[in-house]
Amino acid sequence: MVACMSRTDDFDDPRARQFEAGPIITVLMPVYNGSAYLIRQMESILSQEVRDLTVVALDDGSTDGSFEILAGFATRDTRVQVCRSEVNRGFISSISYLLGQVETRYFALADQDDVWDSDKLSTSIAQLQRIGVSLVYSDVRLMRRDGSVYEKSLWRSRGVNPISGTDPLPFVFSNPVLGHTIVAEREVALSAHPIPESLKYHEIWLVGAACQLGGVTYIDKALGSYRVHGRNVVGPPPKSVGVRARRILLGDALAVRSETRARALASLSLVYPDFAGIAAGYCANGISARLRHAPEVARMLIEQRGPLGSRALVEFGLYLLRCVWPASDQGSVNVTQEQHDQQQQAGHEAPGPVSAK
Repeated sequence: MVACMSRTDDFDDPRARQFEAGPIITVLMPVYNGSAYLIRQMESILSQEVRDLTVVALDDGSTDGSFEILAGFATRDTRVQVCRSEVNRGFISSISYLLGQVETRYFALADQDDVWDSDKLSTSIAQLQRIGVSLVYSDVRLMRRDGSVYEKSLWRSRGVNPISGTDPLPFVFSNPVLGHTIVAEREVALSAHPIPESLKYHEIWLVGAACQLGGVTYIDKALGSYRVHGRNVVGPPPKSVGVRARRILLGDALAVRSETRARALASLSLVYPDFAGIAAGYCANGISARLRHAPEVARMLIEQRGPLGSRALVEFGLYLLRCVWPASDQGSVNVTQEQHDQQQQAGHEAPGPVSAK
């Protein structure tokens, strides 16, 4: 069950009066045992230049006092609403639930342990309006546990090339989008809700939804600091290309990489039928099955040479390598249309009784 609370008592507070016209953006933040850094992040969100915002935080069964911290913010600031799950739902399920809570023109995703620049939302909204797209993402700095910055740009330090446009396929193979940098129109949340249960990461699903609407763009500037502390749900990639290569060739990173792409393509193919062939290749088990789909995979990657550059050739080489590498069981990767429709239906229903406290 998920229960939500917000401050609803009557009191004369100028902060309440300024929101009579309603907020323009909802900040969605899943929280799980994030008490160590949660206060600083909440402070940075509530100190945004965009004042007419609302924060919806979902505490996913925390046991470290995170809910109490969030509840404290809710009692002091009318812009904060806190929901609490009695059980740990998991990150993807939490994001999916939060997407269903968006009632404003825009929404933004937030992690529990980062720090936002004060102009993050204003700059992102301005870019959406100027370009006329549905989703924007941005660069971040990397900081240590103590908040000291050690990389001024994740993109430049890791050789990340940002991508824009209306084709989600390049994002599958070279994804520069960090979820907590996303700011998008409400229509993206409506289209992307619910997130398929088969996905390991939510970014590609939101990008896919945005590409069907007005497209995706980026801001080539760090608008926040990404805290790296060893307990991140998804940490930044290693800086060294050699380290990344060794992880692929000597560890299980190749299998994980392949499975991640398989899950993304299988889900996207339900709304992008042209992806069915390449999805079948990545989802196939066994050498012969994967080789049978190799021509289709090669064709699609050749078509992506523009946004992917030399990475298209590298990706195809890794696909072929995966053909002869010990295969892991990917039987759960495929998502049928029936399963997709069932998830869509379930996503429009509350995951349990939701009541105000």
